[in-house]
Amino acid sequence: MIKALRADFDAPDARFVLATLGQTNKDNPQGTEKDIIEAMFAVSDPEKHPEFSGDVATAYTHPLSKGGGSSGHYDNNAETYMNVGLGMGEAMVELLKADN
Repeated sequence: MIKALRADFDAPDARFVLATLGQTNKDNPQGTEKDIIEAMFAVSDPEKHPEFSGDVATAYTHPLSKGGGSSGHYDNNAETYMNVGLGMGEAMVELLKADN
């Protein structure tokens, strides 16, 4: 998806931040959630995806979530949405700082 978006927008150096599923604890994932969270962290791992090194970050959102799951939209908890947005913003700032 990242490669396609970069191509579609003619932005080969665009930075991306993705957020993990808030309900998934990275230290004890179960079932398909284990596969999903591992894939989400792999995208920003330069050893697994060197083409994204320094351009892609993963925001771990489990500590930011105040309940609910992704299928329940975090129980419509505005604080969770704010926390995830701030976490993703902070990750983007770190990616942009690396340019300086």
